[in-house]
Amino acid sequence: MSAEEKKILFLISQLQDQNLDLGLQASEMLVKLGKDVVPYLLPLLDGKEWSFRFRIASLIQKIGIQTQEAYLAVEKVFQKEKDKDLLKKLRQALAESEREILSDIYIPSGQKNHVVELELKKIEWFEAEESMEIEETFKNKGYIFQKKCTVYSHPEWDNYYERHIFLVHERNFDDAIQDILEYFGFGKNQEQSFSGECPACGTENDGVEECEECGLNLSFSPSKAIMEHPFFAFLLENGLLPQAKG
Repeated sequence: MSAEEKKILFLISQLQDQNLDLGLQASEMLVKLGKDVVPYLLPLLDGKEWSFRFRIASLIQKIGIQTQEAYLAVEKVFQKEKDKDLLKKLRQALAESEREILSDIYIPSGQKNHVVELELKKIEWFEAEESMEIEETFKNKGYIFQKKCTVYSHPEWDNYYERHIFLVHERNFDDAIQDILEYFGFGKNQEQSFSGECPACGTENDGVEECEECGLNLSFSPSKAIMEHPFFAFLLENGLLPQAKG
């Protein structure tokens, strides 16, 4: 047993101490230790003493649910809980949860024996429906990639949300960027002149293919919607917007 594990177990044992100050100090120290404490707290939600169970639920809510395993464990208790106050605290913990789910790396069957080392590059981020359609394109193209999904709250509640990031093999990265541009309607096949404000430098342009000030390729005519999309912000921040050839 590691020193940290011993410390966590000792602090948890102090939560039931009759000395309220000791219990409060233990709670504060457990919160400071963070997410590594949560797996030790989860089994205690099934205890018999109400006050102790409520304290455990409060600790989990304060620390935060950051893994899918912890989320499922709390949800299981929530579904069978009858006490109104405990239900409220468990619901709060679930509603404030933020956990990452990492899929297996997708490698086309014909390439599995040829991939020696994977270098994956990030492309972010997309909503659930967008990510499913983009994922299908990547599979059809035979790309090597992985998906990372950050999930917020409970799927049946109003504040539920998903953010999807693609991790794409470096040799497929440029093509993947182009495919996503095509998906949003302004890839190579949608080239046209552009009139309006350059999204990179703010210069007004009229009927041009590249910005007169900064040289940004405007031939794909970015719409307001894509300018506000996180993917467009990702391209801009990383210098990945199509540049005009000089």
